[in-house]
Amino acid sequence: MSEKEKAWYEVTRSISQLDGDQLRSIADDVPGNLEDCTLLLVRVGNEPVREYVHGDGEGIRKAGDLAGFSISPLPGNGEPELPEGIGRSAHSLVPWRARLNSKATMEKMRTDSAGIRKSVEALMPADSYVSVTLRRQGYFEQARIRDWVADEHSTVEDGNEFVAAHTLCARVTAACADSRRNAELAQRAGQAMFPLLSNMSSHPSYPKLGGLIVTLAVTLLTMVLSVITPIRLATFFWLAGTVAAMLLVPWVLSGLLSANAKAMLNDDNSTRMYFRVPPHYKFACLGLLAYCSLMLLPIPSWLWIIPLAFTVAAGIRWWRNTLWDDILQRPRRYWWLRRKRKANLSDTETKLGMKDKRVYATGYGPQRTTLIFSPMTTTTLFMPVQKSTAVKQDLHPVPEPLSHGGVLIGLDDSGRPGYLDPTQLYGGIAISGEAGSGKTVLTHGISQWAISHRNDTGRDVWGTDSRLIHFWMKDDTGVEVLDRYRQTQGIDSHPRVIYLTDPSSIGLDLLGMQEGRNAQETAESVAKTMRYAFNAGDIQNDSQNIITQSMTIGVAASRYDQHKPGDILRRCRQLEQQYPGAGQLRQQQSPIGWAVVALCGSDGQTGSARALGQVCRALALELKDDPLGIDMTLAARAAEQLYGRPDQKGQAARSDREILQRTNASVNKVNQFLAIEHMFTPRRSTVTWKWILDHPGDYHIVLAPHNGHSLPELMDKILGSWLMYRFWNTVFAHCKDWLTLGKHTMLVCDELSLLANGSDDVLKNLREQGRSFGLILVFATQYPTQLSDTLLDSFLGYTTFISYNTSIPRIATLTAARLTDNEGLDGWTGGAVTNLPKYHAAVRTRNMEQIQPAFIVSVKDFDDGYRPGDK
Repeated sequence: MSEKEKAWYEVTRSISQLDGDQLRSIADDVPGNLEDCTLLLVRVGNEPVREYVHGDGEGIRKAGDLAGFSISPLPGNGEPELPEGIGRSAHSLVPWRARLNSKATMEKMRTDSAGIRKSVEALMPADSYVSVTLRRQGYFEQARIRDWVADEHSTVEDGNEFVAAHTLCARVTAACADSRRNAELAQRAGQAMFPLLSNMSSHPSYPKLGGLIVTLAVTLLTMVLSVITPIRLATFFWLAGTVAAMLLVPWVLSGLLSANAKAMLNDDNSTRMYFRVPPHYKFACLGLLAYCSLMLLPIPSWLWIIPLAFTVAAGIRWWRNTLWDDILQRPRRYWWLRRKRKANLSDTETKLGMKDKRVYATGYGPQRTTLIFSPMTTTTLFMPVQKSTAVKQDLHPVPEPLSHGGVLIGLDDSGRPGYLDPTQLYGGIAISGEAGSGKTVLTHGISQWAISHRNDTGRDVWGTDSRLIHFWMKDDTGVEVLDRYRQTQGIDSHPRVIYLTDPSSIGLDLLGMQEGRNAQETAESVAKTMRYAFNAGDIQNDSQNIITQSMTIGVAASRYDQHKPGDILRRCRQLEQQYPGAGQLRQQQSPIGWAVVALCGSDGQTGSARALGQVCRALALELKDDPLGIDMTLAARAAEQLYGRPDQKGQAARSDREILQRTNASVNKVNQFLAIEHMFTPRRSTVTWKWILDHPGDYHIVLAPHNGHSLPELMDKILGSWLMYRFWNTVFAHCKDWLTLGKHTMLVCDELSLLANGSDDVLKNLREQGRSFGLILVFATQYPTQLSDTLLDSFLGYTTFISYNTSIPRIATLTAARLTDNEGLDGWTGGAVTNLPKYHAAVRTRNMEQIQPAFIVSVKDFDDGYRPGDK
């Protein structure tokens, strides 16, 4: 759509409210950009008023840059949604008796620059709208307005608001669901916008009805002419004489009374006893006389068909009219002779005490349905306002565009709800705050939105093809809370809960054993995962290679052991004489256990390790034609790399001491996982990340203690990073273009620091590249100082940043810098973040159009009613 094309735009605040001096400084510049625009204020139910503008987007944006608002085009170049039940409307009308008040009223209005807009919004009942269509003044119209203002104030008009540059003409229309209130709303809205006028009236709106009435009248008059013409000359003189008498008698009487009034005025007497023949009456009589003259002509009997065709077209046009025709109706022009009215005594008194002896005064200049808007009036009408209790900047109210729906966060001090725009969730949600501040409860609230809005959101936002994955690092109360939420809301879905620490629970394939890769490929993936999960530098290249070799043996042995349980153990023990210590070997439960054996970390040390390598070589020959033979061949090669190739006599190429020195660093790392070997055993029923991503639904990955089982110290960080690494690799390989396909995955974790133990690469990639893979990240942390500088910068850069109070000065300062628009001059300082009230959060986010000012809300208790023990 071209910027010059007219379209509907939604108006939102973009900066803090201008004070009176700032508003007056820009008031003369704003209206010039709003000519030919239509302002529409809509209240649906009891929600806050929403503002829309129809016009040239370029001009409106220029006005917004000056007045502090921004615009965003409506989707699909559509129209705003009007309240249901509205079928008719009314428009403001200047009555004959209306007079222009003194300028003191305008001076009073200036003391509250937003007073007009506030008054209009206060007048609007539930399910109503008020529209204002503007245009510039015409040349002759402007001259008439100047004369009217001068006569009303009995002085030179130059200093009046209504003759200033960029004064516009306006048509005000209003409607309610209860049509009986249309006239009252139109009258009161017009009075609020034109406060200098003593009276205001209103009239029902019938768009395009005037054209139908005019064409119908012409058709009827033409039909009469077609029937009776031509008439006799005597009849014409009789008709013309009657019309002439109707015109001349009032005209003569008016002239005599006017002359008498002027004489009385010269004697300083009252001029009440006179009247003036309205120009409309005179021209009506002249028109009737011309019509009578046409009766002398022979009018064809078919001539009435021509105006009839126009009547039918006007009727169709009127029948097709909608409320939008009235909303977009331009202010009408007054094309008739200049209005005059009888001069009252007050009109003869000038402000200097002199007498202005006149019988007539200039009447209202424009058409009576057209109001006059000063530059100040136009500017204040277009500026969005908030509730009076939330106007001060230091209260940080919810911005208007974030108060109408989405992901609920909480309420600001005025009671206005604050939402997150669902279309912006792909930018991520970062939540920071101290322990007990309410971070986890807020993640529950975001999850509740995701659970309950699958069926009423589009595939471009969330939709039915979506996965909600929680990582519960500290406790698992969220599992029950969200389950009770589903039951209460009547949501028939059953989440899959994976308690990693509990051997009796279904597990997650942490090694990739079910991914269809051979032993070496699986081992290489595990070694890379392990290197990522430990602290940077803990596993170097040599150690990674050794872990790969040992895991190749471990994976192959574990797969064969599933095929023939106990056979490897039996074969190894039989080699006790050749490899002392092999007889001490015990049965292993997982590839991790067999890898520890390969690294000489099990009973029998090098003897067991060498025996295991020898068994792998033997099985590689035996299973040559079996699929397991490939794994055993790879395991045999790995054993040769670890222990050296035996010579022709079967003697070892490397001594036991060399092997122990070589494997010592690696076995220390792999050995740490033996304490949680049940997480890696293939005998435990498991699901894969690929399976989870292929099946929309809700998933809980619980690393917190459960049924008496817990992780060893520091293992939560290692395992958290392990999970993230393998998840991202699966997403990268399996979820390309998911955003385009409408597939979504929301990750929720209440402690990010437990997922960020090793390298920053995965979490950076999740944020920077995750959008195209359909990822939505919701991460919270109470330990931002435990994040690396790179990861902390990434965390602070999420599209939505939510902060509770913090007592850490560095974090408070960084948070304030993320929230402020003006280097702290708008109230966002480190002290403000530190002093946030309990359960209150500062929120910085955006909508589709732009970043919104930071605001404070009291976060809703999303767990209320769903906690264990709640009724």
